[in-house]
Amino acid sequence: VACSADAAANVSSCNDVLSSPYATVFGLPLALFGCLAYISMATFALAPLAVNPEQYKALRSKLEDWTWLLLFAGATAMTIFSGYL
Repeated sequence: VACSADAAANVSSCNDVLSSPYATVFGLPLALFGCLAYISMATFALAPLAVNPEQYKALRSKLEDWTWLLLFAGATAMTIFSGYL
């Protein structure tokens, strides 16, 4: 969703959205939480690729077992929170 400078007069502006009670959580901007969530998901997705499967097969397998669970939990939480907003 983007806000343009030439938006119609009867449409609420970005300023209305950014100054609403939903724009902050615990006094921090909601965009910060979104950014951290996406960085976390990328880290969880790429972490197993950092381990050499030929040398550390058991470690990579354990890391894959944990990261898929974290990815599932993160995706579920992000979906629920987006639906709430």
